[in-house]
Amino acid sequence: MTKNLDELKIPKTLIFGTTGFIGKYLFNFYKSFFPDIPSFSRKNSNFDLENLIFPSNDFLKEIKPTYAIISAAISKINICEEDTKKAYKINVTGTLKLIEFLTKNDITPIWFSSDYVFDGNVGSYSEESLTNPITEYGKQKEILEKEIPKITKGNHLIIRPGRVYSLNLDDKTIFSEIFSHLIEEKAYRAAKDQFFSLTYIEDLIRGIVKLQTMNARGIFHICAKEKINRYQLALIIADKLSLSMKNLFSIKLDDLEETFKRPKNTSMQNAKFYKSTNLEIRDINTILDLKKKEIYTSAYE
Repeated sequence: MTKNLDELKIPKTLIFGTTGFIGKYLFNFYKSFFPDIPSFSRKNSNFDLENLIFPSNDFLKEIKPTYAIISAAISKINICEEDTKKAYKINVTGTLKLIEFLTKNDITPIWFSSDYVFDGNVGSYSEESLTNPITEYGKQKEILEKEIPKITKGNHLIIRPGRVYSLNLDDKTIFSEIFSHLIEEKAYRAAKDQFFSLTYIEDLIRGIVKLQTMNARGIFHICAKEKINRYQLALIIADKLSLSMKNLFSIKLDDLEETFKRPKNTSMQNAKFYKSTNLEIRDINTILDLKKKEIYTSAYE
């Protein structure tokens, strides 16, 4: 991916939350262009949204980044429901303080929102669709979507990705979850009535860089245009990778008997992003066709 972007002027970008799935990939990408950027994570004790531990003003003046991507958050839906106070402190209070801090230092924040800001009653949502979250996680994201433009006076990027995945089995994404069950011939129950959009991690990074180099601002959906449910996704993975479907079972989302309701159709349109960038976000069929050998190598190492 780096080679394809060599001709672009990659802006110096800090990553906050470098040990999570998305943050790890983002950090490795930008680090390849800017070896002096450090890893900011709670594990390193140099960054903590809950306790408002941020880099110093002097550090920022020395490093001189123009962007900062905030990928740190409590993103597990059940944790946000069970420990609302802690989740709010990190996802809302801490994140807004960090964005204020970055803005005062003339650094453009890039922040990840979620398709969970929608109630899931309609699907095929655009950036202009009304938000109406039904989960605590979605409600916290909605608060930031409203507050960030006020703090930054419009100098920000808000990204709503689909369900982000890689093909690395160690990343524990939706792909590795399904693939591992199928290849090990374990029973896998997949909901047929919850629809969403997908985003391949490399395409997410390409999309963010493209928006940066265009000096784009505002909110963008970076996702493939296909609408898919988990059962359909499992069928595609099984078919493309010649895996048995005998242990694949379709269920309804309510069969999970969770203590909270999830939105059932958060699929999103990507027309604004495509029109702005002319960059195609590839669907799962395309990715699997391109990466079959890589997947098998990873699985049998």
